[in-house]
Amino acid sequence: IIRSFLKDPGLIVGAVLLSNIEMMSFFSWSMLGDGQEMVKIPREYFHQGIYGRLQKELRPIVIGDLNEEDCSAPLDRRIRDMGMRSLLFIPLLDGEGKLLSTFELFHPEPYRFSQLTIQKLADITDTFTLGTQRYIQQMNDEINLFVQQEFTSIHPSVQWKFTEISKKYLWATNPDE
Repeated sequence: IIRSFLKDPGLIVGAVLLSNIEMMSFFSWSMLGDGQEMVKIPREYFHQGIYGRLQKELRPIVIGDLNEEDCSAPLDRRIRDMGMRSLLFIPLLDGEGKLLSTFELFHPEPYRFSQLTIQKLADITDTFTLGTQRYIQQMNDEINLFVQQEFTSIHPSVQWKFTEISKKYLWATNPDE
């Protein structure tokens, strides 16, 4: 849909859930891989390079030509080595201004994105932000419901441990079941 909207068939779209690393494999897809591949990437890599800059600045980042950038961060280098030259990362923020996810656009040709691209995508990224928030809330509700159904009364001081166990169990099961 985004390729058609921007009239660019060479465009590659991605998203990485950065607010909840545990849910990353269920929501993320990117040039870096699908969700299952994403969880294999060391977490500290997402705090370096372009991803780190996005988390600090919390504003859209346009890279005209990745070949002209310092690609010392592992993920930046990986994206460049995959043949991508233009990047547009748009942070998706919750109502409190905290980073939920990044909306990513990649292109193998340089200088494909600008501030105009960001403006054109404003409605789409707003909708995507709402969907991301809803997904995270649904997952959290499912975990809380599971804890309530499967365990007897839990003291608040140890509830975190039951929540962690529930997450591991729910995310290890087949989503279709």
